[in-house]
Amino acid sequence: MSIRSLIGGSEIGIGGFILLGGKLSVSIRARLLFAMFLFGGIVLARLVSIAFSGATIPEMIMRELIAELFLIGLIFVGLKNVARS
Repeated sequence: MSIRSLIGGSEIGIGGFILLGGKLSVSIRARLLFAMFLFGGIVLARLVSIAFSGATIPEMIMRELIAELFLIGLIFVGLKNVARS
C-alpha cells in the first residue's frame, strides 16, 4: 500500500505541475520537456527491467510500455508545435 500511494501521489503531483505550471510561470515547453524526460526514464527503466528479468513478460507490462511510448510521441508532437509558435 505504501508503494502504491507513493507512486500514485507522485504521479498526481507531477500531473498537477504539468497542467498548472503556467500559474507558476513555467513555460509550456519546460513542462513538456519535463514530461518527456519523465516518461523517457520510465520507459528506459521498464526496458532494462524486461531485459534483465529473463522471464515471460506479462501482457500488462507490454500494454503499459506501449502507452508510455505513445505518450512520449504525443509530447514530442506538442514540443514541435510549441517550437513553431
